[in-house]
Amino acid sequence: MVNSLRKGKNFERKIAKLLSQYLGVEFKRVPMSGAFSTREGTKVNVFKGDIFTEDKEYGDIVIECKKTRHKIAIDDLLNKNSIIYQWIKQALTEAGDNEWWLIFQEDYAKPKILTVRDYPLKKIIVPAITCDSPLYRIYDLEEFLNYLKNGKR
Repeated sequence: MVNSLRKGKNFERKIAKLLSQYLGVEFKRVPMSGAFSTREGTKVNVFKGDIFTEDKEYGDIVIECKKTRHKIAIDDLLNKNSIIYQWIKQALTEAGDNEWWLIFQEDYAKPKILTVRDYPLKKIIVPAITCDSPLYRIYDLEEFLNYLKNGKR
Protein backbone atom coordinates (compact mmCIF):
# COMPACT_ATOMS: atom_id res chain seq x y z
CA MET A 1 0.00 0.00 0.00
CA VAL A 2 1.35 3.43 -0.98
CA ASN A 3 1.17 6.03 1.76
CA SER A 4 -0.41 9.40 0.99
CA LEU A 5 2.84 11.37 1.41
CA ARG A 6 4.66 9.24 -1.16
CA LYS A 7 1.61 9.34 -3.45
CA GLY A 8 1.59 13.14 -3.28
CA LYS A 9 5.32 13.47 -3.97
CA ASN A 10 5.09 11.06 -6.92
CA PHE A 11 2.19 13.08 -8.34
CA GLU A 12 4.15 16.34 -7.95
CA ARG A 13 7.13 14.82 -9.80
CA LYS A 14 4.83 13.56 -12.56
CA ILE A 15 3.23 17.00 -12.99
CA ALA A 16 6.61 18.80 -12.93
CA LYS A 17 7.80 16.48 -15.70
CA LEU A 18 4.59 16.99 -17.71
CA LEU A 19 4.80 20.79 -17.39
CA SER A 20 8.47 20.69 -18.44
CA GLN A 21 7.68 18.57 -21.50
CA TYR A 22 4.77 20.69 -22.70
CA LEU A 23 6.08 24.16 -21.90
CA GLY A 24 9.76 23.58 -22.72
CA VAL A 25 11.11 24.97 -19.44
CA GLU A 26 12.27 23.09 -16.35
CA PHE A 27 9.78 22.70 -13.51
CA LYS A 28 10.80 21.16 -10.17
CA ARG A 29 9.19 20.09 -6.93
CA VAL A 30 9.38 22.72 -4.20
CA PRO A 31 11.58 21.49 -1.34
CA MET A 32 9.18 20.30 1.38
CA SER A 33 6.29 20.95 -1.07
CA GLY A 34 5.47 24.46 0.03
CA ALA A 35 5.53 23.68 3.74
CA PHE A 36 8.55 25.98 4.13
CA SER A 37 6.64 28.96 2.74
CA THR A 38 3.66 28.42 5.01
CA ARG A 39 5.76 27.77 8.12
CA GLU A 40 8.33 30.54 7.56
CA GLY A 41 5.99 33.08 5.94
CA THR A 42 8.40 33.75 3.07
CA LYS A 43 7.40 35.96 0.16
CA VAL A 44 9.77 34.19 -2.27
CA ASN A 45 7.67 32.45 -4.97
CA VAL A 46 10.07 29.54 -5.37
CA PHE A 47 9.04 28.27 -1.91
CA LYS A 48 5.31 28.62 -2.52
CA GLY A 49 3.08 25.84 -3.81
CA ASP A 50 4.28 22.37 -4.80
CA ILE A 51 6.04 23.02 -8.14
CA PHE A 52 8.11 25.93 -9.42
CA THR A 53 10.20 27.11 -12.33
CA GLU A 54 12.85 29.78 -12.60
CA ASP A 55 11.59 30.71 -16.07
CA LYS A 56 10.45 34.35 -16.26
CA GLU A 57 7.23 33.56 -18.14
CA TYR A 58 5.90 31.03 -15.61
CA GLY A 59 7.98 31.80 -12.49
CA ASP A 60 5.27 33.98 -10.93
CA ILE A 61 2.66 31.20 -10.93
CA VAL A 62 2.06 29.29 -7.70
CA ILE A 63 1.21 25.67 -8.54
CA GLU A 64 -0.58 23.40 -6.07
CA CYS A 65 -0.90 19.66 -6.81
CA LYS A 66 -3.42 17.29 -5.27
CA LYS A 67 -3.99 13.59 -5.89
CA THR A 68 -7.26 12.29 -4.51
CA ARG A 69 -9.39 9.19 -4.47
CA HIS A 70 -12.47 11.38 -4.02
CA LYS A 71 -14.67 12.22 -6.98
CA ILE A 72 -14.89 15.98 -7.46
CA ALA A 73 -18.34 17.29 -8.37
CA ILE A 74 -19.17 20.76 -9.66
CA ASP A 75 -21.19 21.46 -6.52
CA ASP A 76 -18.05 20.88 -4.44
CA LEU A 77 -16.66 24.24 -5.57
CA LEU A 78 -19.42 25.98 -3.64
CA ASN A 79 -19.40 23.70 -0.60
CA LYS A 80 -17.15 25.13 2.12
CA ASN A 81 -16.78 21.65 3.63
CA SER A 82 -15.57 20.01 0.42
CA ILE A 83 -11.98 18.99 -0.22
CA ILE A 84 -11.62 21.07 -3.40
CA TYR A 85 -12.90 24.17 -1.63
CA GLN A 86 -10.17 23.64 0.99
CA TRP A 87 -7.58 23.23 -1.80
CA ILE A 88 -8.71 26.52 -3.37
CA LYS A 89 -8.39 28.23 -0.01
CA GLN A 90 -4.86 26.85 0.35
CA ALA A 91 -3.91 27.97 -3.18
CA LEU A 92 -5.25 31.47 -2.53
CA THR A 93 -3.30 31.69 0.74
CA GLU A 94 -0.06 30.45 -0.84
CA ALA A 95 -0.34 32.62 -3.95
CA GLY A 96 -1.27 35.93 -2.37
CA ASP A 97 -1.48 38.35 -5.30
CA ASN A 98 0.12 35.93 -7.78
CA GLU A 99 -1.61 33.79 -10.38
CA TRP A 100 -2.16 30.23 -9.20
CA TRP A 101 -3.01 26.86 -10.69
CA LEU A 102 -4.56 23.97 -8.80
CA ILE A 103 -3.69 20.73 -10.58
CA PHE A 104 -5.52 17.68 -9.31
CA GLN A 105 -6.21 14.12 -10.30
CA GLU A 106 -8.92 11.79 -9.14
CA ASP A 107 -8.07 8.08 -9.11
CA TYR A 108 -8.39 6.51 -12.56
CA ALA A 109 -8.94 9.89 -14.26
CA LYS A 110 -6.84 12.34 -16.26
CA PRO A 111 -5.26 15.26 -14.42
CA LYS A 112 -7.25 18.50 -14.44
CA ILE A 113 -6.36 22.09 -13.73
CA LEU A 114 -8.46 24.64 -11.91
CA THR A 115 -7.54 28.26 -12.45
CA VAL A 116 -8.96 31.71 -11.86
CA ARG A 117 -7.73 33.02 -15.16
CA ASP A 118 -10.18 32.74 -18.01
CA TYR A 119 -8.19 31.04 -20.76
CA PRO A 120 -10.43 30.91 -23.86
CA LEU A 121 -10.24 27.18 -24.53
CA LYS A 122 -12.82 25.59 -26.80
CA LYS A 123 -13.44 22.44 -24.78
CA ILE A 124 -14.05 23.16 -21.13
CA ILE A 125 -14.40 20.15 -18.84
CA VAL A 126 -16.71 21.91 -16.38
CA PRO A 127 -18.68 25.06 -17.23
CA ALA A 128 -17.37 28.23 -15.61
CA ILE A 129 -19.07 28.93 -12.32
CA THR A 130 -18.69 31.53 -9.61
CA CYS A 131 -17.30 30.41 -6.27
CA ASP A 132 -17.41 33.29 -3.78
CA SER A 133 -16.24 36.12 -6.06
CA PRO A 134 -13.57 34.89 -8.50
CA LEU A 135 -14.38 32.90 -11.61
CA TYR A 136 -12.95 29.38 -11.64
CA ARG A 137 -12.64 27.03 -14.58
CA ILE A 138 -11.59 23.41 -14.69
CA TYR A 139 -9.78 22.17 -17.79
CA ASP A 140 -8.23 18.94 -18.93
CA LEU A 141 -4.55 19.51 -18.01
CA GLU A 142 -3.06 18.30 -21.31
CA GLU A 143 -5.47 20.42 -23.35
CA PHE A 144 -4.60 23.45 -21.22
CA LEU A 145 -0.85 22.83 -21.65
CA ASN A 146 -1.23 22.40 -25.41
CA TYR A 147 -2.97 25.77 -25.47
CA LEU A 148 -0.09 27.41 -23.56
CA LYS A 149 2.50 25.57 -25.65
CA ASN A 150 1.14 27.33 -28.72
CA GLY A 151 1.92 30.70 -27.14
CA LYS A 152 -1.54 31.66 -25.91
CA ARG A 153 -0.52 32.82 -22.41
